[in-house]
Amino acid sequence: MKTHRFFAYFFCILLIIFTHSSLQKAHSQTGNQSDVTGPNLQEIFSSPSSESDRNSENNDNSSFDQVEIDREAFESQFLQSDFEQAVQLFEEFQAVEYAKYFNLKLYGKTATACEIAQTLDNLAQKTQQRSAIVYIVALQNELDMLAIFPQNNACSSAAFLNQKKSESSPFAQIKIQEITRSSLEETINRFREEVSNPRKIRTISYQPYAIQLYQWLIQPLEQSLSPQKTDTLIFCLDKKLRSLPIAALYHDEHFVIEDYQIGLIPSFSLIDPTYRSVESATLLGFGVSDGGQNQELPPLPAVPIEISWLQNVWKSQTFLDQNATVENLQQYSKISATRMMHIATHAEFRTGDVSNSFIQLWDRNVGLDQLRQLSQNSQWNQNPRVELLTLSACRTALGSEEAELGFSGLALQAGVKTSLGSLWYTSDEGSLALMAEFYHQLQNSTVKVSALRAAQLNMIKGLINIHEGRLNLSSDLSMAIPDNFSSAQTFNHPYYWSAYTLIGNWN
Repeated sequence: MKTHRFFAYFFCILLIIFTHSSLQKAHSQTGNQSDVTGPNLQEIFSSPSSESDRNSENNDNSSFDQVEIDREAFESQFLQSDFEQAVQLFEEFQAVEYAKYFNLKLYGKTATACEIAQTLDNLAQKTQQRSAIVYIVALQNELDMLAIFPQNNACSSAAFLNQKKSESSPFAQIKIQEITRSSLEETINRFREEVSNPRKIRTISYQPYAIQLYQWLIQPLEQSLSPQKTDTLIFCLDKKLRSLPIAALYHDEHFVIEDYQIGLIPSFSLIDPTYRSVESATLLGFGVSDGGQNQELPPLPAVPIEISWLQNVWKSQTFLDQNATVENLQQYSKISATRMMHIATHAEFRTGDVSNSFIQLWDRNVGLDQLRQLSQNSQWNQNPRVELLTLSACRTALGSEEAELGFSGLALQAGVKTSLGSLWYTSDEGSLALMAEFYHQLQNSTVKVSALRAAQLNMIKGLINIHEGRLNLSSDLSMAIPDNFSSAQTFNHPYYWSAYTLIGNWN
Protein backbone atom coordinates (compact mmCIF):
# COMPACT_ATOMS: atom_id res chain seq x y z
CA MET A 1 0.00 0.00 0.00
CA LYS A 2 1.33 3.47 -0.78
CA THR A 3 2.17 5.16 2.50
CA HIS A 4 1.10 8.72 2.30
CA ARG A 5 -1.24 10.78 4.40
CA PHE A 6 -4.59 11.81 3.08
CA PHE A 7 -3.99 15.36 4.21
CA ALA A 8 -3.30 17.09 7.51
CA TYR A 9 -4.84 19.49 9.94
CA PHE A 10 -1.51 20.88 11.03
CA PHE A 11 1.20 22.27 8.77
CA CYS A 12 -1.18 21.53 5.94
CA ILE A 13 0.98 22.84 3.09
CA LEU A 14 4.05 20.88 4.19
CA LEU A 15 2.12 17.67 4.50
CA ILE A 16 0.39 18.14 1.18
CA ILE A 17 3.80 18.64 -0.47
CA PHE A 18 5.01 15.51 1.34
CA THR A 19 1.99 13.61 0.13
CA HIS A 20 2.63 14.62 -3.46
CA SER A 21 6.30 13.67 -3.17
CA SER A 22 5.54 10.27 -1.72
CA LEU A 23 3.03 9.62 -4.49
CA GLN A 24 5.67 10.33 -7.13
CA LYS A 25 8.21 8.22 -5.27
CA ALA A 26 5.81 5.31 -5.06
CA HIS A 27 5.04 5.67 -8.74
CA SER A 28 8.72 5.31 -9.66
CA GLN A 29 9.17 2.36 -7.33
CA THR A 30 6.28 0.25 -8.58
CA GLY A 31 6.51 0.97 -12.26
CA ASN A 32 2.72 0.76 -12.42
CA GLN A 33 2.13 4.36 -13.37
CA SER A 34 2.33 6.18 -16.65
CA ASP A 35 4.97 8.78 -17.35
CA VAL A 36 2.45 11.53 -16.67
CA THR A 37 3.30 13.51 -13.56
CA GLY A 38 1.03 12.61 -10.66
CA PRO A 39 -1.72 14.89 -9.37
CA ASN A 40 -0.53 18.09 -7.73
CA LEU A 41 -2.52 18.03 -4.50
CA GLN A 42 -1.18 21.42 -3.45
CA GLU A 43 -3.20 22.99 -6.26
CA ILE A 44 -6.40 21.26 -5.15
CA PHE A 45 -6.39 21.48 -1.35
CA SER A 46 -5.50 24.89 0.07
CA SER A 47 -4.14 25.33 3.59
CA PRO A 48 -5.28 27.62 6.45
CA SER A 49 -4.17 31.11 5.63
CA SER A 50 -3.61 32.70 9.02
CA GLU A 51 -0.47 32.32 11.11
CA SER A 52 -2.53 31.18 14.10
CA ASP A 53 -4.07 28.41 12.03
CA ARG A 54 -0.70 27.25 10.77
CA ASN A 55 0.72 27.19 14.28
CA SER A 56 -2.15 25.21 15.82
CA GLU A 57 -0.24 21.91 16.06
CA ASN A 58 -0.80 21.60 19.79
CA ASN A 59 -4.39 22.81 19.77
CA ASP A 60 -6.69 19.80 20.15
CA ASN A 61 -9.67 21.93 19.13
CA SER A 62 -8.16 23.08 15.85
CA SER A 63 -10.39 22.60 12.85
CA PHE A 64 -9.93 21.41 9.31
CA ASP A 65 -12.78 23.66 8.18
CA GLN A 66 -10.47 26.20 6.59
CA VAL A 67 -8.89 23.73 4.19
CA GLU A 68 -10.63 24.40 0.90
CA ILE A 69 -11.11 22.23 -2.17
CA ASP A 70 -10.61 23.88 -5.53
CA ARG A 71 -13.12 21.88 -7.57
CA GLU A 72 -11.94 23.37 -10.85
CA ALA A 73 -8.35 22.37 -10.09
CA PHE A 74 -9.51 18.91 -9.03
CA GLU A 75 -11.33 18.38 -12.31
CA SER A 76 -8.37 19.62 -14.33
CA GLN A 77 -6.02 17.22 -12.52
CA PHE A 78 -8.53 14.38 -12.79
CA LEU A 79 -8.85 14.77 -16.55
CA GLN A 80 -5.06 14.59 -16.92
CA SER A 81 -4.68 11.49 -14.73
CA ASP A 82 -4.33 7.89 -15.81
CA PHE A 83 -6.55 5.24 -14.21
CA GLU A 84 -4.44 4.69 -11.09
CA GLN A 85 -3.92 8.39 -10.50
CA ALA A 86 -7.62 9.13 -11.03
CA VAL A 87 -8.61 6.53 -8.43
CA GLN A 88 -6.19 7.90 -5.86
CA LEU A 89 -7.11 11.49 -6.60
CA PHE A 90 -10.81 10.78 -6.06
CA GLU A 91 -10.01 8.83 -2.88
CA GLU A 92 -8.14 11.91 -1.64
CA PHE A 93 -11.03 14.17 -2.62
CA GLN A 94 -13.54 12.02 -0.73
CA ALA A 95 -11.34 11.93 2.37
CA VAL A 96 -11.09 15.71 2.46
CA GLU A 97 -14.86 16.10 2.00
CA TYR A 98 -15.68 13.81 4.94
CA ALA A 99 -12.90 15.19 7.14
CA LYS A 100 -14.09 18.74 6.61
CA TYR A 101 -17.68 17.86 7.46
CA PHE A 102 -16.98 15.71 10.51
CA ASN A 103 -13.87 17.66 11.60
CA LEU A 104 -11.92 14.40 11.68
CA LYS A 105 -8.20 13.88 11.73
CA LEU A 106 -8.05 11.33 8.93
CA TYR A 107 -4.56 9.97 8.61
CA GLY A 108 -3.70 6.73 6.93
CA LYS A 109 -2.88 4.94 3.72
CA THR A 110 -4.57 5.28 0.37
CA ALA A 111 -5.23 1.96 -1.32
CA THR A 112 -4.03 1.63 -4.89
CA ALA A 113 -6.26 0.23 -7.62
CA CYS A 114 -4.10 -2.91 -7.63
CA GLU A 115 -4.54 -3.44 -3.90
CA ILE A 116 -8.29 -2.87 -4.12
CA ALA A 117 -8.50 -5.55 -6.82
CA GLN A 118 -6.48 -7.93 -4.64
CA THR A 119 -8.68 -7.24 -1.60
CA LEU A 120 -11.80 -7.86 -3.68
CA ASP A 121 -10.32 -11.15 -4.83
CA ASN A 122 -9.58 -12.19 -1.24
CA LEU A 123 -13.15 -11.35 -0.25
CA ALA A 124 -14.52 -13.31 -3.20
CA GLN A 125 -12.67 -16.37 -1.95
CA LYS A 126 -14.25 -16.02 1.51
CA THR A 127 -17.79 -15.01 0.59
CA GLN A 128 -18.21 -16.62 -2.85
CA GLN A 129 -19.40 -13.27 -4.18
CA ARG A 130 -17.71 -11.05 -6.73
CA SER A 131 -17.89 -7.36 -5.92
CA ALA A 132 -16.88 -4.38 -8.04
CA ILE A 133 -15.98 -0.95 -6.71
CA VAL A 134 -17.51 1.70 -8.96
CA TYR A 135 -16.43 5.34 -8.72
CA ILE A 136 -18.81 7.83 -10.31
CA VAL A 137 -17.31 11.28 -10.81
CA ALA A 138 -19.54 14.02 -12.17
CA LEU A 139 -17.28 16.54 -13.88
CA GLN A 140 -18.64 19.78 -15.23
CA ASN A 141 -18.77 18.60 -18.83
CA GLU A 142 -18.16 14.87 -18.54
CA LEU A 143 -19.27 11.82 -16.58
CA ASP A 144 -16.47 9.47 -15.57
CA MET A 145 -16.91 5.95 -14.21
CA LEU A 146 -14.03 3.86 -12.93
CA ALA A 147 -14.56 0.23 -11.94
CA ILE A 148 -12.25 -2.18 -10.12
CA PHE A 149 -12.92 -5.93 -10.17
CA PRO A 150 -11.50 -8.83 -8.14
CA GLN A 151 -8.19 -10.13 -9.40
CA ASN A 152 -5.20 -11.82 -7.82
CA ASN A 153 -1.83 -10.20 -8.54
CA ALA A 154 -3.60 -7.34 -10.28
CA CYS A 155 -0.53 -5.12 -10.07
CA SER A 156 1.23 -7.27 -12.62
CA SER A 157 -1.74 -7.27 -14.97
CA ALA A 158 -0.88 -6.32 -18.53
CA ALA A 159 -4.28 -4.70 -18.76
CA PHE A 160 -3.24 -2.32 -16.01
CA LEU A 161 0.28 -1.66 -17.20
CA ASN A 162 -0.83 -0.86 -20.73
CA GLN A 163 -4.23 0.60 -19.84
CA LYS A 164 -5.88 -1.41 -22.63
CA LYS A 165 -9.47 -2.62 -22.58
CA SER A 166 -9.83 -6.35 -22.24
CA GLU A 167 -12.39 -8.70 -20.80
CA SER A 168 -9.83 -9.99 -18.28
CA SER A 169 -8.77 -6.56 -17.07
CA PRO A 170 -9.59 -5.81 -13.43
CA PHE A 171 -10.00 -2.15 -14.35
CA ALA A 172 -12.48 -0.30 -16.52
CA GLN A 173 -12.88 3.40 -17.19
CA ILE A 174 -15.68 5.04 -19.14
CA LYS A 175 -15.91 8.70 -20.09
CA ILE A 176 -19.16 10.15 -21.43
CA GLN A 177 -18.78 13.74 -22.57
CA GLU A 178 -22.44 14.10 -23.51
CA ILE A 179 -23.50 14.04 -19.83
CA THR A 180 -22.85 17.23 -17.89
CA ARG A 181 -22.91 17.53 -14.13
CA SER A 182 -25.88 19.87 -14.20
CA SER A 183 -28.00 17.51 -16.33
CA LEU A 184 -27.09 14.53 -14.12
CA GLU A 185 -27.91 16.38 -10.91
CA GLU A 186 -31.21 17.65 -12.31
CA THR A 187 -32.27 14.15 -13.32
CA ILE A 188 -31.27 12.71 -9.95
CA ASN A 189 -33.24 15.39 -8.13
CA ARG A 190 -36.36 14.72 -10.20
CA PHE A 191 -35.99 10.97 -9.67
CA ARG A 192 -35.67 11.36 -5.89
CA GLU A 193 -38.66 13.67 -5.75
CA GLU A 194 -40.83 11.13 -7.54
CA VAL A 195 -39.66 7.94 -5.85
CA SER A 196 -39.74 9.36 -2.31
CA ASN A 197 -43.21 10.92 -2.56
CA PRO A 198 -45.73 8.86 -0.52
CA ARG A 199 -48.59 10.38 -2.52
CA LYS A 200 -47.29 8.67 -5.67
CA ILE A 201 -46.92 5.10 -4.44
CA ARG A 202 -49.70 3.98 -6.78
CA THR A 203 -47.97 5.45 -9.81
CA ILE A 204 -44.82 4.81 -11.82
CA SER A 205 -43.96 8.49 -12.18
CA TYR A 206 -40.36 7.73 -11.20
CA GLN A 207 -39.74 5.39 -14.14
CA PRO A 208 -38.62 7.83 -16.87
CA TYR A 209 -35.91 9.17 -14.57
CA ALA A 210 -35.00 5.70 -13.29
CA ILE A 211 -34.55 4.49 -16.87
CA GLN A 212 -32.48 7.51 -17.88
CA LEU A 213 -30.18 7.15 -14.89
CA TYR A 214 -29.74 3.46 -15.58
CA GLN A 215 -28.69 4.25 -19.14
CA TRP A 216 -26.17 6.79 -17.87
CA LEU A 217 -24.74 5.08 -14.78
CA ILE A 218 -25.08 1.30 -15.20
CA GLN A 219 -25.53 0.40 -18.85
CA PRO A 220 -22.09 1.68 -19.96
CA LEU A 221 -20.49 -0.70 -17.45
CA GLU A 222 -22.36 -3.81 -18.54
CA GLN A 223 -19.77 -4.94 -21.06
CA SER A 224 -17.28 -5.11 -18.18
CA LEU A 225 -19.61 -6.48 -15.50
CA SER A 226 -20.72 -9.59 -17.34
CA PRO A 227 -17.28 -11.08 -18.15
CA GLN A 228 -16.23 -10.47 -14.55
CA LYS A 229 -19.31 -12.36 -13.27
CA THR A 230 -20.04 -9.43 -10.98
CA ASP A 231 -22.92 -9.85 -8.55
CA THR A 232 -22.29 -6.87 -6.22
CA LEU A 233 -21.83 -3.19 -7.09
CA ILE A 234 -20.31 -0.99 -4.40
CA PHE A 235 -20.50 2.69 -5.32
CA CYS A 236 -18.26 5.55 -4.30
CA LEU A 237 -20.19 8.63 -5.40
CA ASP A 238 -19.29 12.23 -6.09
CA LYS A 239 -20.88 15.13 -4.21
CA LYS A 240 -24.61 15.67 -4.82
CA LEU A 241 -24.92 12.03 -5.94
CA ARG A 242 -24.58 10.33 -2.55
CA SER A 243 -28.30 10.21 -1.77
CA LEU A 244 -29.21 8.52 -5.05
CA PRO A 245 -31.31 5.35 -4.39
CA ILE A 246 -29.41 3.27 -6.93
CA ALA A 247 -31.36 0.09 -6.19
CA ALA A 248 -34.43 1.61 -7.89
CA LEU A 249 -32.80 2.39 -11.23
CA TYR A 250 -34.86 0.64 -13.88
CA HIS A 251 -34.46 -1.15 -17.21
CA ASP A 252 -36.14 -3.92 -19.20
CA GLU A 253 -39.12 -4.00 -16.84
CA HIS A 254 -37.12 -4.59 -13.69
CA PHE A 255 -34.96 -2.81 -11.10
CA VAL A 256 -31.18 -2.83 -10.79
CA ILE A 257 -31.46 -4.54 -7.38
CA GLU A 258 -32.87 -7.54 -9.25
CA ASP A 259 -29.54 -7.82 -11.09
CA TYR A 260 -27.01 -6.83 -8.42
CA GLN A 261 -26.47 -6.38 -4.73
CA ILE A 262 -25.92 -2.68 -4.04
CA GLY A 263 -23.82 -0.90 -1.43
CA LEU A 264 -22.22 2.50 -0.83
CA ILE A 265 -18.82 3.52 0.57
CA PRO A 266 -17.39 6.96 1.41
CA SER A 267 -14.15 5.69 -0.20
CA PHE A 268 -12.34 2.37 -0.15
CA SER A 269 -9.55 3.74 2.02
CA LEU A 270 -12.05 4.95 4.65
CA ILE A 271 -13.61 1.55 5.35
CA ASP A 272 -12.53 -1.72 6.93
CA PRO A 273 -13.27 -4.29 4.18
CA THR A 274 -12.44 -7.41 6.20
CA TYR A 275 -15.11 -10.08 6.40
CA ARG A 276 -16.29 -11.48 9.71
CA SER A 277 -19.49 -13.42 10.08
CA VAL A 278 -22.13 -12.00 12.43
CA GLU A 279 -23.61 -15.43 13.02
CA SER A 280 -22.61 -15.54 16.70
CA ALA A 281 -22.91 -11.80 17.33
CA THR A 282 -25.17 -10.39 20.02
CA LEU A 283 -27.50 -7.62 18.93
CA LEU A 284 -28.21 -4.58 21.09
CA GLY A 285 -31.61 -3.04 20.34
CA PHE A 286 -32.87 0.40 21.36
CA GLY A 287 -36.29 1.80 20.54
CA VAL A 288 -38.11 5.05 21.26
CA SER A 289 -41.79 4.81 20.36
CA ASP A 290 -43.34 7.56 22.48
CA GLY A 291 -41.53 10.67 21.26
CA GLY A 292 -38.91 10.62 23.99
CA GLN A 293 -38.71 12.30 27.36
CA ASN A 294 -39.39 15.76 25.97
CA GLN A 295 -42.03 14.64 23.46
CA GLU A 296 -40.31 16.67 20.76
CA LEU A 297 -40.90 14.24 17.93
CA PRO A 298 -43.97 12.25 16.89
CA PRO A 299 -44.43 8.70 18.21
CA LEU A 300 -43.40 5.62 16.23
CA PRO A 301 -46.05 3.02 17.05
CA ALA A 302 -44.33 0.17 15.17
CA VAL A 303 -41.17 0.37 17.25
CA PRO A 304 -42.28 -1.93 20.13
CA ILE A 305 -43.16 -4.63 17.57
CA GLU A 306 -39.83 -4.13 15.82
CA ILE A 307 -37.88 -4.44 19.08
CA SER A 308 -39.87 -7.51 20.09
CA TRP A 309 -39.17 -9.13 16.73
CA LEU A 310 -35.42 -8.69 17.21
CA GLN A 311 -35.65 -10.77 20.36
CA ASN A 312 -37.40 -13.53 18.42
CA VAL A 313 -34.93 -13.81 15.57
CA TRP A 314 -31.59 -12.87 17.10
CA LYS A 315 -29.64 -13.27 20.31
CA SER A 316 -30.26 -9.79 21.62
CA GLN A 317 -30.65 -7.43 24.53
CA THR A 318 -33.21 -4.69 24.01
CA PHE A 319 -34.28 -1.44 25.65
CA LEU A 320 -37.52 0.39 24.94
CA ASP A 321 -38.61 3.97 25.67
CA GLN A 322 -37.60 5.02 29.22
CA ASN A 323 -34.84 2.41 29.21
CA ALA A 324 -33.47 3.48 25.82
CA THR A 325 -31.06 6.01 27.32
CA VAL A 326 -27.62 7.19 26.35
CA GLU A 327 -26.19 5.72 29.55
CA ASN A 328 -27.56 2.26 28.77
CA LEU A 329 -26.29 2.49 25.21
CA GLN A 330 -22.80 3.28 26.45
CA GLN A 331 -22.82 0.62 29.14
CA TYR A 332 -24.22 -2.34 27.24
CA SER A 333 -22.49 -1.73 23.93
CA LYS A 334 -19.14 -2.25 25.70
CA ILE A 335 -19.89 -5.95 26.05
CA SER A 336 -17.51 -7.68 23.63
CA ALA A 337 -20.16 -9.99 22.19
CA THR A 338 -22.25 -6.97 21.12
CA ARG A 339 -21.26 -6.59 17.50
CA MET A 340 -24.58 -5.35 16.08
CA MET A 341 -26.71 -2.41 17.21
CA HIS A 342 -30.23 -1.61 16.08
CA ILE A 343 -31.67 1.82 16.95
CA ALA A 344 -35.36 2.19 16.14
CA THR A 345 -35.99 5.87 16.69
CA HIS A 346 -35.98 9.19 14.88
CA ALA A 347 -32.66 10.08 13.26
CA GLU A 348 -32.32 13.19 11.14
CA PHE A 349 -29.55 14.04 8.68
CA ARG A 350 -30.03 17.73 8.10
CA THR A 351 -28.51 20.49 6.05
CA GLY A 352 -25.87 22.78 7.52
CA ASP A 353 -23.43 22.02 10.31
CA VAL A 354 -22.91 18.44 11.46
CA SER A 355 -24.39 19.37 14.86
CA ASN A 356 -27.78 19.92 13.21
CA SER A 357 -28.11 16.17 12.60
CA PHE A 358 -28.93 13.78 15.43
CA ILE A 359 -30.08 10.38 16.65
CA GLN A 360 -32.88 10.44 19.21
CA LEU A 361 -32.65 8.43 22.42
CA TRP A 362 -35.27 8.64 25.13
CA ASP A 363 -33.45 11.05 27.46
CA ARG A 364 -31.75 13.21 24.84
CA ASN A 365 -30.70 13.53 21.24
CA VAL A 366 -27.16 12.54 20.31
CA GLY A 367 -25.81 15.05 17.82
CA LEU A 368 -23.94 13.62 14.87
CA ASP A 369 -20.97 15.69 16.02
CA GLN A 370 -21.14 13.88 19.38
CA LEU A 371 -21.37 10.39 17.93
CA ARG A 372 -17.64 9.76 17.58
CA GLN A 373 -17.00 10.56 21.25
CA LEU A 374 -19.92 8.32 22.24
CA SER A 375 -18.43 5.59 20.07
CA GLN A 376 -15.02 5.93 21.68
CA ASN A 377 -16.50 5.91 25.18
CA SER A 378 -18.52 2.83 24.27
CA GLN A 379 -15.59 1.07 22.55
CA TRP A 380 -17.47 0.41 19.31
CA ASN A 381 -14.22 0.41 17.35
CA GLN A 382 -12.42 -1.97 19.69
CA ASN A 383 -11.73 -5.58 18.75
CA PRO A 384 -14.14 -7.24 18.13
CA ARG A 385 -15.50 -4.21 16.34
CA VAL A 386 -19.18 -3.38 15.97
CA GLU A 387 -20.08 -4.86 12.60
CA LEU A 388 -23.42 -3.16 11.98
CA LEU A 389 -25.25 -0.05 13.21
CA THR A 390 -28.83 0.11 11.94
CA LEU A 391 -31.06 3.19 12.08
CA SER A 392 -34.51 2.02 11.10
CA ALA A 393 -36.40 5.31 11.09
CA CYS A 394 -33.93 7.86 9.78
CA ARG A 395 -34.47 10.59 7.23
CA THR A 396 -32.09 12.61 5.06
CA ALA A 397 -32.55 16.10 3.68
CA LEU A 398 -32.42 15.01 0.03
CA GLY A 399 -30.35 17.27 -2.17
CA SER A 400 -28.32 18.70 0.71
CA GLU A 401 -24.58 18.09 0.40
CA GLU A 402 -24.16 18.21 4.19
CA ALA A 403 -27.01 15.79 4.84
CA GLU A 404 -25.60 13.43 2.24
CA LEU A 405 -22.20 13.51 3.93
CA GLY A 406 -23.81 12.80 7.29
CA PHE A 407 -25.81 9.86 5.97
CA SER A 408 -23.06 8.30 3.85
CA GLY A 409 -20.41 8.97 6.51
CA LEU A 410 -22.39 7.52 9.44
CA ALA A 411 -20.28 4.37 9.80
CA LEU A 412 -17.08 6.41 9.52
CA GLN A 413 -18.21 8.86 12.21
CA ALA A 414 -19.54 6.11 14.49
CA GLY A 415 -16.40 4.00 14.21
CA VAL A 416 -18.35 0.90 13.10
CA LYS A 417 -17.76 -1.23 10.03
CA THR A 418 -21.21 -0.85 8.47
CA SER A 419 -24.30 1.30 8.80
CA LEU A 420 -27.78 0.67 7.45
CA GLY A 421 -30.31 3.46 7.20
CA SER A 422 -32.97 5.02 5.00
CA LEU A 423 -32.74 8.12 2.86
CA TRP A 424 -36.33 9.00 3.70
CA TYR A 425 -38.75 7.79 6.34
CA THR A 426 -41.03 5.34 4.57
CA SER A 427 -43.83 4.67 7.10
CA ASP A 428 -44.26 2.73 10.33
CA GLU A 429 -45.46 -0.32 8.42
CA GLY A 430 -42.82 -0.04 5.71
CA SER A 431 -39.93 0.29 8.15
CA LEU A 432 -41.20 -2.60 10.26
CA ALA A 433 -41.65 -4.79 7.17
CA LEU A 434 -38.17 -4.26 5.78
CA MET A 435 -36.37 -4.51 9.11
CA ALA A 436 -38.19 -7.67 10.15
CA GLU A 437 -37.36 -9.33 6.83
CA PHE A 438 -33.76 -8.08 6.83
CA TYR A 439 -32.92 -9.70 10.16
CA HIS A 440 -34.71 -12.86 9.13
CA GLN A 441 -32.57 -12.99 5.97
CA LEU A 442 -29.42 -12.20 7.94
CA GLN A 443 -29.92 -15.49 9.77
CA ASN A 444 -29.65 -17.31 6.46
CA SER A 445 -26.90 -15.23 4.86
CA THR A 446 -24.47 -13.49 7.16
CA VAL A 447 -23.24 -11.37 4.24
CA LYS A 448 -25.02 -8.12 5.04
CA VAL A 449 -25.58 -6.88 1.50
CA SER A 450 -27.11 -10.23 0.54
CA ALA A 451 -29.59 -10.05 3.40
CA LEU A 452 -30.65 -6.53 2.47
CA ARG A 453 -31.12 -7.44 -1.19
CA ALA A 454 -33.16 -10.53 -0.29
CA ALA A 455 -35.48 -8.38 1.83
CA GLN A 456 -35.85 -5.82 -0.96
CA LEU A 457 -36.56 -8.50 -3.56
CA ASN A 458 -39.23 -10.09 -1.39
CA MET A 459 -40.91 -6.70 -1.04
CA ILE A 460 -40.81 -6.20 -4.82
CA LYS A 461 -42.37 -9.64 -5.35
CA GLY A 462 -45.19 -8.92 -2.90
CA LEU A 463 -44.07 -11.67 -0.51
CA ILE A 464 -43.95 -9.10 2.30
CA ASN A 465 -47.44 -7.75 2.93
CA ILE A 466 -50.11 -6.93 5.47
CA HIS A 467 -53.25 -9.02 5.33
CA GLU A 468 -56.04 -9.41 7.88
CA GLY A 469 -54.14 -7.71 10.66
CA ARG A 470 -50.87 -9.59 10.22
CA LEU A 471 -47.57 -8.64 8.69
CA ASN A 472 -46.52 -11.56 6.52
CA LEU A 473 -42.85 -12.19 5.84
CA SER A 474 -41.15 -14.79 3.68
CA SER A 475 -40.90 -18.46 4.74
CA ASP A 476 -44.46 -18.34 6.11
CA LEU A 477 -43.44 -16.12 9.02
CA SER A 478 -45.92 -13.53 10.27
CA MET A 479 -46.63 -11.27 13.21
CA ALA A 480 -49.70 -9.56 14.61
CA ILE A 481 -49.87 -5.78 14.21
CA PRO A 482 -52.05 -3.15 15.95
CA ASP A 483 -55.54 -2.39 14.71
CA ASN A 484 -54.59 1.17 13.79
CA PHE A 485 -52.22 -0.12 11.10
CA SER A 486 -53.38 -0.77 7.57
CA SER A 487 -55.47 -3.94 7.24
CA ALA A 488 -54.13 -4.70 3.75
CA GLN A 489 -50.96 -3.41 2.14
CA THR A 490 -48.12 -4.40 -0.14
CA PHE A 491 -44.65 -2.85 -0.32
CA ASN A 492 -43.55 -3.40 -3.90
CA HIS A 493 -43.23 0.29 -4.80
CA PRO A 494 -39.60 1.51 -4.50
CA TYR A 495 -40.78 4.17 -2.05
CA TYR A 496 -40.80 1.43 0.60
CA TRP A 497 -37.55 -0.42 -0.07
CA SER A 498 -35.12 1.66 -2.17
CA ALA A 499 -34.43 4.21 0.55
CA TYR A 500 -32.57 1.62 2.62
CA THR A 501 -28.85 1.77 1.94
CA LEU A 502 -25.94 -0.26 3.29
CA ILE A 503 -22.86 1.93 3.80
CA GLY A 504 -19.29 0.85 4.52
CA ASN A 505 -18.33 -2.82 4.75
CA TRP A 506 -20.88 -4.69 2.65
CA ASN A 507 -19.70 -8.23 3.53
